[in-house]
Amino acid sequence: VAVLRRRHRSVTDVPVLLRYDNESDVLYVKRAGATIRTSREAAHDGGLIVNLDAASAIVGVQLLAASEMPAALWRNHPDRSALPDDIARTIDAWLDARPPRAQDRAMREM
Repeated sequence: VAVLRRRHRSVTDVPVLLRYDNESDVLYVKRAGATIRTSREAAHDGGLIVNLDAASAIVGVQLLAASEMPAALWRNHPDRSALPDDIARTIDAWLDARPPRAQDRAMREM
C-alpha cells in the first residue's frame, strides 16, 4: 500500500496532517491532536466526508476518489467554502503537487 504523508501548518498553528492511501484512493486530512466524534457526507458531494469534533467543528475530511478530483474543479467546489481555511488549503496543496492528469489539463484549456 503506497501511502503519502505530509504535514502542513494551519492558520491556528496546529499542524494539519495529510495522508493519501493509493490503494483506496482516499485523501485523509486532519488537524493534529483532533478527536473525531462523528463523520458525515458534505452537503453537496457524497465524495467528501467531513469529520467533526465534540463541538461539531470540522477538524478533518476524507476526499474519496482523490486522484480523480481536478484541481480546478476543487477550487470552485461548493463544499470547499464550508471547510476551515487550513484544511481547504492543505487539500489545494496536495492537488497542486500531483502530476497533472489529462482531466486537469483539459479543464485548464477550457
